[in-house]
Amino acid sequence: MNLQSILRLFLALGFALLCSARAAEYQVRTADGQTLQGEYLGLEDGIIKLRTKYGEVKIASKDVLTMTAVAAAPKPAPADQPAEEPAAEKGIPAPPPPPPAPPPKAPRPAPKESAKPEPPPEPEAPPQAFPEPRMPDPVALANARAAQDAPPEPSKAESQEIFRALRNFADTNQVNRGKIIRLLQSYGRMADPYIASAYTNPEEIGVRVDFLQALAVPGRALTTPVFADAHRTALAAMEQADAGQAPPPPEYLSKQDRGEPQTRSELLRSAASNVVDLEGYMSTAGGPFNTLFLLDVYRRRYTSDKTPQQLLGVPRDRTRLAAAAADAGRAKSAWTRDDRVGVIELALPMLFRDNDALRALAQELLKKLLPASHPKWTASEDDWVTWWEKAREKIK
Repeated sequence: MNLQSILRLFLALGFALLCSARAAEYQVRTADGQTLQGEYLGLEDGIIKLRTKYGEVKIASKDVLTMTAVAAAPKPAPADQPAEEPAAEKGIPAPPPPPPAPPPKAPRPAPKESAKPEPPPEPEAPPQAFPEPRMPDPVALANARAAQDAPPEPSKAESQEIFRALRNFADTNQVNRGKIIRLLQSYGRMADPYIASAYTNPEEIGVRVDFLQALAVPGRALTTPVFADAHRTALAAMEQADAGQAPPPPEYLSKQDRGEPQTRSELLRSAASNVVDLEGYMSTAGGPFNTLFLLDVYRRRYTSDKTPQQLLGVPRDRTRLAAAAADAGRAKSAWTRDDRVGVIELALPMLFRDNDALRALAQELLKKLLPASHPKWTASEDDWVTWWEKAREKIK
């Protein structure tokens, strides 16, 4: 007989003895720490039954840690019968050992709260800001637009009259110069190629500035290349005057050029006057390209610490910038929707620069370009960005 057969025999004998001792008192300790005592009623389907003073209790055998017999006091025997011997003396077998303790149970997870926890507050979005745009080339834009709309060709007689007016302009008095200016203005764009090619030598910049009054007519939006070239020459002459270098004399001296040589301060003041006068002509001619040119000039002028004092003048410059854009909302103007949106997006970042001059220039310009529903000038940049994202598509 092998070892397993012997173990089965002992278990069977123990169970038989346990069944025969059903009326014995036992103390049971369970895995959850309870201690029960009562009359053992039997084991059925892995369930141990006890009759306690509180009633019948059923305990799964896998939850039982120990099960110990409790000695009960012997009942008094009747007079004619001897008292029965204690159960231990009668040789009553001990109860079977309790089943092995089950493995400790994993702790139960804490019950979930019925109320959902509030999500953490979302971090505040950083304030929005306008991107710093890249300034386009107004001269290239004007030349491209002019190529699509070439000026008419003058007749032979008209060509001779225009040429004669150009030749006589330098050596005549102010009264006759005014007549020549009005004559050239009457030809409209037909005279533009002649005007653009006249008095282009650097030493003739004074005569050229006076002569370009012929282009200072409202609605002459394609004059930007001519004005820009003269403006560059006038600035170069101003730098020479500031350095104490007088410009070379022209090949001939007009009546107005004759006289005593000018001092350094007089030369500087005259050169600055040429620059400012040209900007005034551009303001009068107006249109998107002259506006772009002036906006770029003023933006650089008021952000540089090297700008000559003779050129500074915020009230004058903001008025001229606004005048250049004054016809943007008119039915017949050179402004397209893209022109208007482009200039607005160049000016909007200037509203929020730490520069009083730039803010004043931008505000005066935007008054001519923005719809009346724009935010207050004191509103935050974040409010302006939010508004512009929606308003941009409504610009006509």
